[in-house]
Amino acid sequence: MPSGFTMMNDAIIRSDVWVPITIRVAWDLHLAKIAVRPNILSAARIHVLSHLEADVTVEQAEVLAGIYTQDFMRRYQEDAYVRPDLAVDLDHPLPPETRNLLLKNVERICHRVFWFHYSDGFSLERTARKVGKPVRAVESMCKMFRKRMRKIGHSKGLGIHEWSDERVDQALGYVGSLATGEPLDFDVLGTDAGKKHTRKCPRLRRAHYLLRGGVLSPRDLEVPSDNHFVDRKEMLALLLHPDARQHASVIEAALGDLAIPIDAQGNAWLVDVDSLDEVEGVLIQLAGQATPERDCLRGAMVSGPGVWLDSVLVGPLPLRCLDAARSRPWGSIDGIDELPLPLPPPPKMTQWWVSAGASTLLFLSSLAWAFDDAGPKAQFPFSSEFDSHVDFVDVRFDVSDRAYVTIVQWKGGILQSESSWTPSSKGQLATGDGRYIHRVDASQIIVISSPQEIEDLDALLQAAQVDSDPVNALERHLLSHHPLADIIISPSVQVQ
Repeated sequence: MPSGFTMMNDAIIRSDVWVPITIRVAWDLHLAKIAVRPNILSAARIHVLSHLEADVTVEQAEVLAGIYTQDFMRRYQEDAYVRPDLAVDLDHPLPPETRNLLLKNVERICHRVFWFHYSDGFSLERTARKVGKPVRAVESMCKMFRKRMRKIGHSKGLGIHEWSDERVDQALGYVGSLATGEPLDFDVLGTDAGKKHTRKCPRLRRAHYLLRGGVLSPRDLEVPSDNHFVDRKEMLALLLHPDARQHASVIEAALGDLAIPIDAQGNAWLVDVDSLDEVEGVLIQLAGQATPERDCLRGAMVSGPGVWLDSVLVGPLPLRCLDAARSRPWGSIDGIDELPLPLPPPPKMTQWWVSAGASTLLFLSSLAWAFDDAGPKAQFPFSSEFDSHVDFVDVRFDVSDRAYVTIVQWKGGILQSESSWTPSSKGQLATGDGRYIHRVDASQIIVISSPQEIEDLDALLQAAQVDSDPVNALERHLLSHHPLADIIISPSVQVQ
């Protein structure tokens, strides 16, 4: 059983960013017309807080809150576990006073456009409706603000003249969201008297409208007395190889409620460790049917901060699981034993009769060979040494340079051709002292030396497989059909 296990750091819920994050999260949810119920607000807030680094500033936290709230909404509404774009400037040398420069000596209508569009985050169309102006007029005012922002940014050494209009708008949105640090006064905010604060500080502005509209209550903004941690979960991410994606729907149907899809291509699932035993049973059955084969799956188990909201896991854990799974070799799944090889397909009736007849003939010919003391001897006899283990066998052998060498493996109750070499190609196994060495991942192997290639090996394997002792049956069949061959079987190793 693969024992890999990844531990994420705890996510600390800092009390100093609790209020700013709560206001920003609630505002963005409300703006997207999502009902800010207590459970949704709590989950979205934890989603943001659990992504923040321990040394993030309050200003940076508010910017990141906007990004991770959008990420939460995609996950909650669309079940989309997508990595958010963090290509934002978090260290602008732009203090809150920059707003005063942007709004200096402009008409009152421009003030309103700035607050609605750049601070509140309203679209151009909604801003136009709020101020009672055509969209074209609002776009003209935004153009004026971009010009002022470029002038201010240039004086701050931002190299802003090379920025696109979209990036300049992001800088304006950053300035439009910068809080002044004034305390929240719940006796004023949410009442008519609190409206005077809405043109001073974006944080107070949003808090006022959220409280006045009943979206938030003062209780939602109560700061926890101490820092505390987000609850931890243990999850397994399961990945399907792209070449086996035709089996994705089969896996999805078989896993059912035991897993949730977390990949846009439909090739990855997230499993709670509490369901691991049931999932292992499903995967064993699928591997036996080759839907998919075991080497087309890999998985990693990760422990980290996460919270369930209905059937959605919020926080950084799902994507961290996905990253960890991509570092695992194919065929390795944390917490699950190696999956079995596919079972051989049941033969058709005609094939069964042919196999039965062939087995009978092989048995009779093998019997005749066994009683024939004058039978021919191996043309290229060889000597060998085995180092046998439960999971693999190392073989070192000495044989003529002119011999063909074939190795058959006995693994999981199935005989399979493992490798074969011509007289020239087996040189890659040479040890330099006249011998050859090879490792096979199986519990037992059959090594064959022959004067030519064994072209009917598949038929001999099929005939031996139906015998009660397939390994020894294969030896009999081989010598019956290829009397000049030499065969050595490695010792079997029993599991202690």
